[in-house]
Amino acid sequence: MMKIISYAKHSIVIAAILLSTEDAYMTQINFQNIPLEQLVKMSEYVLIVNKGKPFIVEEKISILPGDSNFLDNNNPPYYEPPYHDREPAKDQKNKNYPPYGRQLFRFQITEILFSSNPELAVNAEIVVSEAHGDRKLRLHKAFYLEGARISPIYVSYESSLNHAIYGGADKVIIFLSHHDDRFYFICENAYESVRKRKKIIKLINDLKAR
Repeated sequence: MMKIISYAKHSIVIAAILLSTEDAYMTQINFQNIPLEQLVKMSEYVLIVNKGKPFIVEEKISILPGDSNFLDNNNPPYYEPPYHDREPAKDQKNKNYPPYGRQLFRFQITEILFSSNPELAVNAEIVVSEAHGDRKLRLHKAFYLEGARISPIYVSYESSLNHAIYGGADKVIIFLSHHDDRFYFICENAYESVRKRKKIIKLINDLKAR
């Protein structure tokens, strides 16, 4: 069996301080880069895919407090402008509650290089959530609900595609995890050129043999 390293073992340090909410909610984003071998080790799925249409979809996630009057009047919770609670508490007058925009990516599988689920099949269409999406949502909430600006450190891979996944490359190799009934990119930039297919297959086979 291929050795899968739990994502939780790769700890990411986050420091938070209370600051003004007038600026962006992340003071600085830092990246902890990993090599290709480590990317493969961390992945539960390594797939060759074509980009779907539409490729990128934004999922708006409401961050309204649980006592918001809008929660009783809308399904899903209200998140359109101006994002204000209809009857805010005295200490939250005109409080702004913009939703978090989580990016989702649509793909069609053309080849499975590794899968922890034997039922996953070629030609299946999958939706993949952005890397660190849950953490980014927490940062968004911390800023708008608590006034905390946070400087995160994200695990990242330096792909040879240089972000071509958003433009030029229609077929790519992607590296994923799966939990809560959703696929996730295992880290930032967790995709690679199909030209590295043989190298990636060799890494997978070497890991299986250990």
